[in-house]
Amino acid sequence: MTTLSIVFSYYIYRHKIHRLYFLIPCIYLAGILLSYFSNIESKFIQQLENESPIGIEATVRKCKKTTTGFLLEVYDSPKSDNCIIVTQKDFEPGDRIRVTGTVELLQPAENEGEFDSRKYYISFGYHYKIKADDICLVKKSGNPVIRMSNLLRKKLLSVINDICPDKFAGMISAILLGQKDEIDRDVRDLFSAAGIGHILAISGLHISIIGMGLYKILRRAGICFTGAMIVGSAFIILYGVVTGNSISTVRAAIMFITATYANVRGRVYDILSAASLSEILLLLYNPKYLINSGFILSFGAIIGIALIGENIKSIYKCKSKILDSLIFCFSIQLVTVPFSMYFYYEIPVLSVFINLIVIPLTTYVLCSSVVGIMTGCFMTLLGKLFMLPATFILQFFEWICEMYAKIPFGIWICGKPQIWQIVVYFILILLIIYFAANKNAKCLCLIVVPIVLLGIRFSSPFEMDFLSVGQGDGIYIQCNNKKMLIDGGSSNKTGLYKYTLEPFLMSKGVSRLEYAVITHCDGDHISGISDLLEEGKIKVDTLVMPSISTPDENYRQLYKLAKEKAGKVVLIQKGDSFSLGKSKIFCLNPSTSYDYADINDSSTALYIKYGAYSFFTAGDISETVEERLIEIVDKIGPVDVFKASHHGSKYSNSADFLAALSPKTAVISCGKKNRYGHPHEEVVDRFKAAGCKILRTDEVGQVCVIGNSHELKILTKKQDARKDN
Repeated sequence: MTTLSIVFSYYIYRHKIHRLYFLIPCIYLAGILLSYFSNIESKFIQQLENESPIGIEATVRKCKKTTTGFLLEVYDSPKSDNCIIVTQKDFEPGDRIRVTGTVELLQPAENEGEFDSRKYYISFGYHYKIKADDICLVKKSGNPVIRMSNLLRKKLLSVINDICPDKFAGMISAILLGQKDEIDRDVRDLFSAAGIGHILAISGLHISIIGMGLYKILRRAGICFTGAMIVGSAFIILYGVVTGNSISTVRAAIMFITATYANVRGRVYDILSAASLSEILLLLYNPKYLINSGFILSFGAIIGIALIGENIKSIYKCKSKILDSLIFCFSIQLVTVPFSMYFYYEIPVLSVFINLIVIPLTTYVLCSSVVGIMTGCFMTLLGKLFMLPATFILQFFEWICEMYAKIPFGIWICGKPQIWQIVVYFILILLIIYFAANKNAKCLCLIVVPIVLLGIRFSSPFEMDFLSVGQGDGIYIQCNNKKMLIDGGSSNKTGLYKYTLEPFLMSKGVSRLEYAVITHCDGDHISGISDLLEEGKIKVDTLVMPSISTPDENYRQLYKLAKEKAGKVVLIQKGDSFSLGKSKIFCLNPSTSYDYADINDSSTALYIKYGAYSFFTAGDISETVEERLIEIVDKIGPVDVFKASHHGSKYSNSADFLAALSPKTAVISCGKKNRYGHPHEEVVDRFKAAGCKILRTDEVGQVCVIGNSHELKILTKKQDARKDN
C-alpha cells in the first residue's frame, strides 16, 4: 500500500493531475483485502497468551476512563506490538509505565451486529490486551509539547466545569476537547438517533472554524501570509495533540494546512487533492485505518461534498445558499449512508433537514464556547456570560432531538447491507451523476434506484440463530419474513440487550417481532427481554409466557411490563401451537396436569417444524420432565438441531431422552469458564455416544442455521470453527 501510494503521488505530480477522483476509491477497495488479512493473528501474538504473567515497559498514548477503571493505549513496547492495558490507575499521555499482568488476545464479535473490539483496536495498531496485576510509573513524559498539552487539557476541563452547568459541561468538553467520556450517554444516544452526533466530536467543521478564524484574525492584525500560516498551523497541531489526534482531526488539520499554504502561494485550493494528501499521509502512518469506520465516514463526507455535491450543484446552477446547503447535506448523506447502514444498522431519515438547522448554529456554539473558556480562565462570571449562547443553542438541539424521537418512522432500522450491494450502489450513483451532468439532468431522478436497492434485505426462507449470550439463552428465528425471539438473558453478560440483542436484531433489519417467547423467568433467560420491552425501540406484537399455577416475582413483573409495552400477552401450555411463516411450532411443556416444584421444570418446550427439518428447545427442564416427554419425542425424532437443556447441566439431557430425540446437532448455550461447570463432561459424553455433533456458543460464538426446501446449513460466527452440515 505504501509503495502504491508513493507511485500514485509521483504520477500525479509529474502529470499535474489535481482532481484525484480515482485515488480514494482505489484505496478503499484495497482496504477490503486489508480488512480480511487483519483477521489473521501473528504467531508472535498467539505465543504471548501463553506467557502468563507478562511484564512490559511502554509509553502511554491515550488514557480512557471506563465504568470499571481505565483503559490505556500504549506503544513503544519491547514486546513489539502496541497493546491495550486494563488498570485501576490513571495516567497521562506520554507517561512511561511498567506493567505486569495477564495477556488476553482481543476477541472478535461473537454475534452478528455486535461491536467488534478486535477489529476496532487492530485498526489503530493494537493487537492484544493486558489485565494489569501490578503497574507503576517509570517517568513522566519528557516531551515538552505533550506535557504542555496535558496541563492545558486539565486547565480547560476545569474552566468548562466552572462556567458551564453540569448538564452542558460534558457536551462542551466533547465538542471542543474531544472528551467523549465526559458526556452523558443518554445525550449522546439522543443526538446520534437524530443524525447530529457528529457535532459532539472534533471534526473538519471545528478545525475550519477555529483554524480559519484564527488565520483571518492574524491577517487582519497585519501579520503576513506566511506568518499567519505558521502560527495558525502550529495552533491547530497543538489543538490536535490536546484533543487526542483523532482521525477526523488529523485529516482536517492536514487539509487546513494545505488550504493556508495554497493561499500563501496564491494557488487554487482543491479539496479532493487536499483530502487525498491527508489520506495518503494517514495510511503511510497506519494502513489499517482503512478498516476503521471513523476513517471511512470522515473521508466519505469529503467525497460527498467535493465529488457529488459540486456536480449536482453544477447541474442545477443554483444560486440560493439554502439550496446549496441542502445539496451538500444530501450529497454527504448519499456517500456516507451505505457505511452508516453497514456499521450502525439505522438511519435517521430526516437528518438532512435537521443538519440544515444544526450545522450553521454549531458555528455559534463553537465561537461562544471558545470566547467563554478564554474569558473564564481569568473571570468565571464573565466566562459564564459568554457561554450562555452555547448552552441555549445546545438546549435547543436537545429539544429538536427529543421532538424528532417522537416522530413515527423517524428512524429507519435498515439492517446491514451486503458488500456487493454497497459496491453496486456506488457504481450506479457515479453513472447517474455522470449522465446527469453530461447527457440529461433528468437522469438524476434515477438516484432513487440505488437507494432502494441498498435498502433491500436478502434472507433465507428459514433462519435460526443461537446467540452467544454468555451464561444464558437467546434464540432468534426468522421464517418468511416473520420473526420470533425465544428467551434473551444472561447471568454474566452485563448490558446484554444494549450490546448484543439490540445490535443483532437491528443488523437483521428487525424493527418488530411477531413473537417473543419466554421459556421461564430466571434472570439468565429474561434480563435482555425486559430491557427490550422497556426500551421500546424494537416492538413486540405478542409476548408468549408459560402457563403456570404459582408464578414467582420475576414472572409477575415481566407479565405486568408486557401488558404495558407489548401488543398482547399469551399464556402457553402443552398442546398449544402457532405458526411463524411456513413453520409450525408446537408446545410440549408445561402441562396443567403437573405441579412443578422447580421453576426450571415449568420451562416452555417447543418443537419447531419447517418443511422436512425439525428443531427442539426446552429451556432448563430436568431429567424428571424429560422422562415425561420421552413418549412424545420418540414419535417426532430424529430432530436436526437440539438446543441442549439447562446449558448442558448433568441433571438434564439424559441418555434415554437423547436416544428418543436422536438429534443430529446439539447446540449448548453457556458462558466461558462459567462457575456451574456447564456443559458437564458427562453430558458431553452422552451427546458423543448419541452420535451428535456438538456446537458450544462459548467456543464458536453464534450458531446460525440456514434452511430452504432443499438443504440445511449450520454456520458459526468464528471463522475458524465455520462448517457446513
